[in-house]
Amino acid sequence: MSIPSTKYGLIFFFFIALIGVWLRALHWVSIPLSYSHLVHAHSHVAFQGWVYVTLFLLLIRSFLADGNFKKYRWQFFATIITVLGILISFAFYGYGLYSITFSTLFQLLNYVFMFCFWKDTRHYLGSSIQWVRVGFAFGVLSSIIPFFIGILSAKGLSGTEIYHAAIFSFLHFQYNGWFLFMIIGLVYKLFEDKWLNFDMRKARKALFFLATGTLFGVCLSYLGMEILPKIYPIAILSIIFKAIGLWYLLFSFPKQWLSIFSSKGWSRKYIFIFLGALILKSLLQTISVFPSAIDLFFNNKYLILAYLHLSLIAMISCSLLALMHHYGWIANTFLSRLGNVFLMMGFVVSEVLLVTGGLGMFYSPIIMLIASGSMAFAVLCLILSPIQNKFSLWKRTNGSL
Repeated sequence: MSIPSTKYGLIFFFFIALIGVWLRALHWVSIPLSYSHLVHAHSHVAFQGWVYVTLFLLLIRSFLADGNFKKYRWQFFATIITVLGILISFAFYGYGLYSITFSTLFQLLNYVFMFCFWKDTRHYLGSSIQWVRVGFAFGVLSSIIPFFIGILSAKGLSGTEIYHAAIFSFLHFQYNGWFLFMIIGLVYKLFEDKWLNFDMRKARKALFFLATGTLFGVCLSYLGMEILPKIYPIAILSIIFKAIGLWYLLFSFPKQWLSIFSSKGWSRKYIFIFLGALILKSLLQTISVFPSAIDLFFNNKYLILAYLHLSLIAMISCSLLALMHHYGWIANTFLSRLGNVFLMMGFVVSEVLLVTGGLGMFYSPIIMLIASGSMAFAVLCLILSPIQNKFSLWKRTNGSL
């Protein structure tokens, strides 16, 4: 029995959720795998498996639905195999020959995809494609950093300030740049497809201010480091630019934009969660520039992890799930509703524990393990739930892969 193409991203989501459960279980169970290796596998597969693979299909579905998918078929399956290699190599060996080889292969495939997609959409003049192209630019920028991280790790510089700066830069340009801008582009594409008149002038201003703010915003990741005095003015400037950009973004939406997403399923709920997380993340970034917040937030692993999960689960993952529900890749069934509820329950409980733990108030390893298990169970439900509208790279029309 073949696996529908739209399920591959969810399968990788399930893998990273399982690794998350495994990492939480290490409090009681000893395993032969390195904790740091599993963390690297968890983060890399989250980005390159779940998010990238899903965005790959969403971009093709949104912009090239009537085109020839032949050139993208081999790219898709080569990417799936490569991400499996990344998962195994990082889990067992960490940064080394195998993981760097698979990561390099992934980036080459990513460059090929971006080139082909850019070429096939070169005549498209909509606002949405401009967001996607800026996202590609951030993707290229972020793709250089893992090689630098690998070199630092190989030289025994893991744990140093420059090592952490490289990791934070990679994360920032991935979820605040590459992923977020492509997702916003996909949302604008929905407006265009539905002939909803959004404010293109405000959309262009939003793109400029958010892109500039994101470029400067990498300095926000360095606020707890020794270079603080040198980058502090740039960090403040990035906050101002991103606040202006977010205002233009939200007020560029058409009045009837919410009608696109069905009120019966979870697409509308996930869009609200995405927008709420985007606004909350911006507020937290604003707060983070105050000296008292710098002392509290930076070097606090619980609060850092809570912020990363806010960005990657509430903002990025929920927006992807909203689009998957919207396109019928996840049908509105009891199983999918059960999965959505358990996913949000697990996320909220884990976030509360990370925040209270970071503030020195309360933290329970067993409750965190249960919350992680809840999210893994939730993703499994989404994988097993039926598909309402199948999308395949094999055919120009809908069909199963």
